[in-house]
Amino acid sequence: MDSNRMKKAMEWFYSTVYRDAPIRSRPPEEKLPSLLRTARSLESGKVNVHQSAEALFLKQAKLLANYEDDCPYDREVQRYYPTYAALSDRELRGYFTWRTKLRRGQLEKTSLSFAFLYIYELLHQVGVDSPMEGYEKLKDFQSAYGQIDPGICNYLDRWLRDYVIYYDLDPNLLAEHPQVLFDRSLTVLEHIREQSQSKVLYAVKQLAPKWLSRS
Repeated sequence: MDSNRMKKAMEWFYSTVYRDAPIRSRPPEEKLPSLLRTARSLESGKVNVHQSAEALFLKQAKLLANYEDDCPYDREVQRYYPTYAALSDRELRGYFTWRTKLRRGQLEKTSLSFAFLYIYELLHQVGVDSPMEGYEKLKDFQSAYGQIDPGICNYLDRWLRDYVIYYDLDPNLLAEHPQVLFDRSLTVLEHIREQSQSKVLYAVKQLAPKWLSRS
């Protein structure tokens, strides 16, 4: 009895539920532009396999300094410490498409990973002719894109300070830097007896919570 039920159930399954279906072939992978293929080639090979991620990024960044693309990518990209090598081919083209628009004056919201890639390039003098030009572009990007995504601002505050020191730029560029104001205010309070009342009050405002200035 049980065997007959099982037989009928199997016959029903194969006649009603199961169907032969052709295997769908995968669409052909998109071929990368030649310069991107060259950049990808730096990620493999006996010579390149032992290089650091930072060294590889710099090599690729210099190679792709003037590269432009037109292949938008509207999905979210999340990479910690992003590099070109960490992106898929489609994401890579999406990044350079966004950068192309940015360099032409068209600022668009993008994944934070793309924003940091652009910052990394400027920190390494990619796409600029001098450290000062790099500094100005970093400041402009902080001001403009920081309004779209404030997530870049705290990092750029720290990196801009290091940038000025590393490239030996004019120290006055840091006159209004948050860390410089903080350190200067501490110095004032350390020598409080030698300071005017106005300087002391200003220093206290710099060090105290922001609500104090409204008191």
